[in-house]
Amino acid sequence: MADKGQNPCIYICFMSTMTTIAKISRRISGCDYTHISIAFDGKLEDFVSFSRRSANTPLDAGIVWERRGDYVQPGQTAYRTKVYRIPVDRKDLERIKGLIRDYERDPEYMFNIFSMVTMTVFHGFSIYKTENCMSFVGRIIEMTGAVPFSKPYYKYLPEEFMRLLDRYEYFDGMMPADSADKKHRERRIGFWRKSVLNARILLTLLYRMVFKAGKGSRLKDGDENHHSGGCERGYSGRAGG
Repeated sequence: MADKGQNPCIYICFMSTMTTIAKISRRISGCDYTHISIAFDGKLEDFVSFSRRSANTPLDAGIVWERRGDYVQPGQTAYRTKVYRIPVDRKDLERIKGLIRDYERDPEYMFNIFSMVTMTVFHGFSIYKTENCMSFVGRIIEMTGAVPFSKPYYKYLPEEFMRLLDRYEYFDGMMPADSADKKHRERRIGFWRKSVLNARILLTLLYRMVFKAGKGSRLKDGDENHHSGGCERGYSGRAGG
């Protein structure tokens, strides 16, 4: 999976993960691919997405740097992956990396679990300062200008993205992974502390749905086209690492 291209590219990675939420989602949606992330080089070893900060706390999520083994179960050595390689010009690449930095700097951003679990029914909806892996990657794809969008980025299902990106297919097969890799983001917390954390997250999301309806998922400056900002891989490490 080495990258032989000379132009800047981003890699859109669809993963058939084996977490409990992923298994439930797969049963409901019928889609094998339950997680999406992006990579900045063809080694496909480091990814960035909007996801859980630790396997122990699925609702506590945000912008995170991931490794291949983050979503495998103990003893699992590989999982099904589809990767699309999208050429981008340097200006758009810097805008994309700048967007990631903006997310990392903004502690108000939360995981849109409500849109995620109702995706097959309501086809996605936006809540103030929230994302999930699908909407986050949707924003990135839209910023590349590689494919036309016929609806808001947060309303696309994984299989719809794959159809749009068909001509950019780069890899389709089994991604080797080591479950020991998960240790870089493991963070065990007790039952009661986790219960309080989950309740606070759900109540905050409900509050935003009621009292901040119409504001959508925006950065602080409200710029839906996003603003640029130079940054390189490794500029702030992996969240939760």
